[in-house]
Parts: sequence; structure tokens; C-alpha cells
Amino acid sequence: METFSTRVTNYEMHNCIDFDKIIEINSGGSGVIYKYECKCCKITKTLKRLRDGTQIQNFNSEVEILRIAQGHPNIITFYGVTEVRNADIKF
Repeated sequence: METFSTRVTNYEMHNCIDFDKIIEINSGGSGVIYKYECKCCKITKTLKRLRDGTQIQNFNSEVEILRIAQGHPNIITFYGVTEVRNADIKF
């Protein structure tokens, strides 16, 4: 199974217990998008849950595009990743 790329794992790893008020807002071929409030900073953020491990390469490409476009006012900020171990889902 493929893993997250080095560029992705260079971002902060978040603990999923820091997520509050998680609400599903959309779903697509690669995963499900949620809105949540970060407990530590009280900022509303989005979270993408990958459907399965086959989506990791697409996710790595998406993160690379976000990294290149970082700072653009019309592009979302990528904060980091979290992985739920011993579970069927990854966030």
C-alpha cells in the first residue's frame, strides 16, 4: 500500500481528538469532505477523508498543487494530515 509522500508528511500531523462539531459537507470519488472546528484554536477548517488507500497518490498530487499555490487568496491553506491507525479510514 502506498504511503503519504515526504512532502505531505513534512506538514504538521494533527490528532483527530482535536476535532469538534464535525459535519459532512460533500463527497466525491476520492473521499468525503467534512467541516469541523479545531478545538485548540477554535478555527473552522475542512477535512478530507480518503475512501481507501488507492487515493493516496491523488491526495499527494493535490497537496503538491496546494503547496505550489500557497499564499494565493483564492486557494485554501493546507494545514496538515492525520492518520487513524488500525482503522478502515484515513483523514
